[in-house]
Amino acid sequence: MYLILKKNSFEKENIKFKFRKNIIKINYHLNDIITTGLLFNLKDFKIINMNEYFIYIQLSNKDFEFFKKIDDYLDSKIRNYKKFILNQVIKIKNNNNNNNNNNNKELLVNITSIKEKNNIFITHIYLV
Repeated sequence: MYLILKKNSFEKENIKFKFRKNIIKINYHLNDIITTGLLFNLKDFKIINMNEYFIYIQLSNKDFEFFKKIDDYLDSKIRNYKKFILNQVIKIKNNNNNNNNNNNKELLVNITSIKEKNNIFITHIYLV
């Protein structure tokens, strides 16, 4: 079962972190429910590039503003944080190993953790 967070009721202040060695797990507190990761449905996007490992999507202006708020919030909380949005494009790990996503009108993406690599903290975003 997936608990998809609604963008219009999302509060960045409900993001909580679990600090482990070389990784920061992201949780979201929604009343009495705690989710692992931030799961969102993307409907308005353009696939820029795709291979068996990653999908690069260009966000719509509305989604760009929404994800930018999350990216800025994470940047304010984590030292040496590398932003996950670059020129309105995000990189998503293609766990489904599915190269036929060009026909999909929706993507489920999960922001799960922030991992340290060479003293830089990188956000991990997965396709569900």
